[in-house]
Amino acid sequence: MTARTKPANVTAAAERSIRRHLVIGLATVALLGGGIGGLAATTELSGAVIAPGVFVVDSYVKKVQHPTGGIIGELDVRNGQKVEAGQLLARLETRRPWRGWRSW
Repeated sequence: MTARTKPANVTAAAERSIRRHLVIGLATVALLGGGIGGLAATTELSGAVIAPGVFVVDSYVKKVQHPTGGIIGELDVRNGQKVEAGQLLARLETRRPWRGWRSW
């Protein structure tokens, strides 16, 4: 078996093409990095939107469940309202929502 060699002009052309694409790629990355970095360095943050808010820890959220189920007819509290122990939160619907529905 003999090793096949490529002509010198093909190898040189391929190397020039690879080098050209590498230079273009690196220049693009440098321009994008410089542009984004320059934008980040010169942008003022004094124009931010300020709004009131409240942070709530997830562990303070309580799930409310009825042991036999039902449909809530009236909700006596609103989101974010403070409640006390024993306060009525909701009333269940007293009528049946459709025929054929039965309690277990």
